Amino acid sequence: MVFGVFFAFIIGSIALGTVITPPIVSALGLNGALLMMAIGPSLLGLLGYPALLAIDRQTASLAASLAPRVAVLEKLGIFATASRPVLERLLGAATEASFARGVSIVREGEPADALYVLLDGEVDITARGEAGGPGHQLRTLTGPAYFGEIGVLERIPRTATVTALSDCRCERIEGDALLNPLADTPPSSALMEVASSRLALTHPSRQITFAPSR
Repeated sequence: MVFGVFFAFIIGSIALGTVITPPIVSALGLNGALLMMAIGPSLLGLLGYPALLAIDRQTASLAASLAPRVAVLEKLGIFATASRPVLERLLGAATEASFARGVSIVREGEPADALYVLLDGEVDITARGEAGGPGHQLRTLTGPAYFGEIGVLERIPRTATVTALSDCRCERIEGDALLNPLADTPPSSALMEVASSRLALTHPSRQITFAPSR
């Protein structure tokens, strides 16, 4: 962010210089104009320094506040290939959500609009599967863990129902916020393997077809 602002100042200064240089040379002469142009940018830089310093401190503060949440994501295989800036960007777009025991966090057949990272608590995964019929238990997950990736990656309805077995705390990452970094960073093999194995339990006739769009 700081470098973006810095280069914006440079480009703006060049554009401004092309406009004001002729009148300055006409009013002060060549020597006076050169002296003014030597001193002016330094003064402008000093005036802009407090703003740049404030932005830098704000960025550092944000990174520090995200550090514990980033550490959780780094433990999950789904984000094995993601850099720290990518994880920070994901968390910047994420919202923390809490669910009481017995609440269905996602339901089979509903639109898949987000990935959930389970920070604390335990959830039960059940599904009717592609054949329909009564639901059956697939697994339980204890935080830190994640769920909801299949529907987001494949852009299909939820393939399972996830119910809180205890009070749960999650990071909810919107589908687009998850997919955008994958356009630049290839998905980890752990993500694809887990998604494939999970999909095979509920929809054995399907295969993971996700490929980042470029």
